Amino acid sequence: DGSASTSSASTEEDSYQKISLPTCDEMSSTTTPSSSDVSISSSASRNGRSKRIFTASWDSQSQSSASFLWIDYAITITHVGVVFGYMSRLVVYIGMVFTVKLFPLLNLNLDVYRKVHNAIIVTPLGFLRGFLEKFGIGRSISRDLRLIQPFLDLPLLFFPFTNKSFYFRSEIVALPDFDGQRYMLNCALAAEQFVHRIGSKRKAHECSDANDSALQERMANKPRSHLVIAGASHRPILLDSLWALSQPHGNILIRAVGWLLIKIFRMTMEELTVDIGKIVCLAEAKKKAGCPCHIILAPTHRSLYDFLIMSFIAFALPELGLDIPCIAAAEDFHRIPLLGWLIQCAGAFFLRRGRGAVDPELRKTVKRIKEGALHRCSNDYLSSIEVFIEGTRSRDRRFASPKTGFIRCLQDTSGDHIILPITINYEAIPDQAFLSAKANGGMSGSGSDLLVRSLMKWLWDVACGRIGLGRVHVVAAEPILSPDVDDDKGIKSESPGNIARAIQSQQKNQILISSYHIEAASRVLVLEHET
Repeated sequence: DGSASTSSASTEEDSYQKISLPTCDEMSSTTTPSSSDVSISSSASRNGRSKRIFTASWDSQSQSSASFLWIDYAITITHVGVVFGYMSRLVVYIGMVFTVKLFPLLNLNLDVYRKVHNAIIVTPLGFLRGFLEKFGIGRSISRDLRLIQPFLDLPLLFFPFTNKSFYFRSEIVALPDFDGQRYMLNCALAAEQFVHRIGSKRKAHECSDANDSALQERMANKPRSHLVIAGASHRPILLDSLWALSQPHGNILIRAVGWLLIKIFRMTMEELTVDIGKIVCLAEAKKKAGCPCHIILAPTHRSLYDFLIMSFIAFALPELGLDIPCIAAAEDFHRIPLLGWLIQCAGAFFLRRGRGAVDPELRKTVKRIKEGALHRCSNDYLSSIEVFIEGTRSRDRRFASPKTGFIRCLQDTSGDHIILPITINYEAIPDQAFLSAKANGGMSGSGSDLLVRSLMKWLWDVACGRIGLGRVHVVAAEPILSPDVDDDKGIKSESPGNIARAIQSQQKNQILISSYHIEAASRVLVLEHET
């Protein structure tokens, strides 16, 4: 449209172009667009001169759901940027406090804000860029500073909208089903994909220079929904302690555990990735249910790590909308000194296996969790509970027969449930040596004693750098609404056994193999392999 002219100067990659706004004289002399143009005509009198602003906006007759505020868009960009690792949540929080709380209180005008902006942003970055270029150091940083130069004045363009309300007259009325929130999110995601594509080209060029074909292939085949949230290949923006303290959810103990876990994961894993594609489908499942639901996370059970990984995902990615779950743990853990108390403080509760009927104490505990969630509910979900339907860890990676006692307990305590089957794919299982030794009779003692001894030994091996688990990938299946489960004959059935089989069937469909598994199987079968 006629509101902006594009400068002929652009960056060396032709990826960005500097936008210059027209002057008041240019705007006032611009020809009035026809009624078919996507434009708004808004007149204001200043010094007797009429201004015309060209933009795309809905008329005030449109439904309120078709629009959004600038602060909503800023928060959306923040969430997208934090999830994909472009920015630090702590830094963004500080910036939002200044922008949303402090600046409106100061009632700054545009001239004063421009001086503040130049003093704290433009001048320091310009000095840093000049310093790096003069001494020939930090070339990549200098290049990045040059690329963002055209965008440094964007806050000046948005500043008038942060402390004043503008009402536009338009000939465009939003469609009845237009969702402003979804449109806003799509815009933010499209911007992220644009930035990611540029970054991917740069990384691919660097990999080709280094002749790293394996890394190039992994980058090319990795879906955008697969997020690296921990491990040696994860590049944190903040110190681990600041990261844990800046997360929006969790008490001091949960934050301490999160700080410890991200360090342990970095020492033991190449990367921990999570496919958020199906997890975000919980929102669609909630709409289908039509009422607030309790979320039941049902991961596979191959390691003690399983308890930690799901809670860590909920803590590290609050944008997924998952509360840190209450974990249904075996009673053996309750008897372990210190560890039992810690996991109980982190939200775990304990159940007794093999009773053949629902434990009355378990029923009371689950009912208390659900009722507590009803009182503090602030979103469309109620409680979040994590349960392993296999009951115990698999010693050979095969699926054990699912247990139905906990599902029966959920049904007895009322409420609507959305069950999310989750598969945790390990390359190397953390406690495989312990499980193998126990299965072969090589370890004696009670269950809690064995756990304590094996845990201490494992932590010592971690500290010595002797634990390498490779890659761990977490993927969810389609959410299950408990009344919508079909039995073997295709008939709707809410029987606990039928729901348990449906969960396990979904888990099996998400099992993945990697080059690690192919190489291990080839060695066992004495076959030639190439990975």
